[in-house]
Amino acid sequence: MAQLSLCIWYVDNVEKEGYRVREDFIGFAPVKDKTGPGIKAAIIKGLQQAHLDLGNLQGQGYEGASAMTGHLGGCAVLVSKDYPLAIYVHCASHSLNLVLSDACKVDTIGNTIGMIKKMITFIQASEKHMDMLKEQLTSVEPGSR
Repeated sequence: MAQLSLCIWYVDNVEKEGYRVREDFIGFAPVKDKTGPGIKAAIIKGLQQAHLDLGNLQGQGYEGASAMTGHLGGCAVLVSKDYPLAIYVHCASHSLNLVLSDACKVDTIGNTIGMIKKMITFIQASEKHMDMLKEQLTSVEPGSR
């Protein structure tokens, strides 16, 4: 069975920091019917299960597949019918993922990313290493990163 990743973007008023845009992963939505109506139903159900007020839905972003963006029966059009403020925008995160996937096919980039993953695993495997990293990050002056 296929699944969709559900993420939301929203504006948060963080005390002392002011407003900022946040992105949070909500969860995975199982998709049995891969047509526009089926995908729309899975997305709406997933958002409702997260107890989100869909009256606040202001936008939607997906990849460019016809089931998602088709002008007749794509998910974006169907969602917009029920939630007219939910304007469709092509998903920048999906575009970035495609670029990174292609870039990793270049040996030097793939090797670099592989080395970064090994370094992360090495640091995360040790509480001492994590403490050292946190100490280094907190000692850096704000704005100098």
